[in-house]
Amino acid sequence: FLRGILPGFDLVIHAAAIKVIPLAEVSVRSTIMTNVVGTMNVCQVSAEVGVERVITILTDKIIRASTVYGNSKALASGITREANMWGSTRFSSVLYGNVLGSSSSLYPHLQSLKAQGKPFPITDTRCTRFFLRMKEAIDLILLAYELDMPATTVVPKAGGCPIIELFRAIDPDWPIEDVGIRSSEKLHELMLSDVEARH
Repeated sequence: FLRGILPGFDLVIHAAAIKVIPLAEVSVRSTIMTNVVGTMNVCQVSAEVGVERVITILTDKIIRASTVYGNSKALASGITREANMWGSTRFSSVLYGNVLGSSSSLYPHLQSLKAQGKPFPITDTRCTRFFLRMKEAIDLILLAYELDMPATTVVPKAGGCPIIELFRAIDPDWPIEDVGIRSSEKLHELMLSDVEARH
């Protein structure tokens, strides 16, 4: 399929992924096939047919990965870097957190719960996450394109936001239900590991 559609393109933005964490935990094979093998296929075919640039979308979940999703995207990151040795195609990545309003993201889910009159489910009131607007996520991809630095990952400067603040921004009077933290869930995500931060 990819060999039929990629020839002639200058740029491929690889954003396909299984990204719903609970789904990835119970659908490990599908997650590996999509996030790991799918990335390998996009990179390999792009190199074979001479696409000039490929930018892979990564997630903050790859830093100290604790889930199937995070680990699968960490492997996608490695594949994207290695692909720079497969030909003349230049491969790079962008890494960010949650994009407000994207498919299967937290914000539409919360809006749906609100419309149903259900309380906000929160796993831990201390949890923080990185949030970007759609335009900010697109701008980061455009920055990676403009920088044109193969085998690098572009990461935004962003502060973590307490999830409870997102709830309060939607409706300060909406009741909250403490559902308890999931076994693989982290209180705080990171944009860089301590090892990477030195560079």
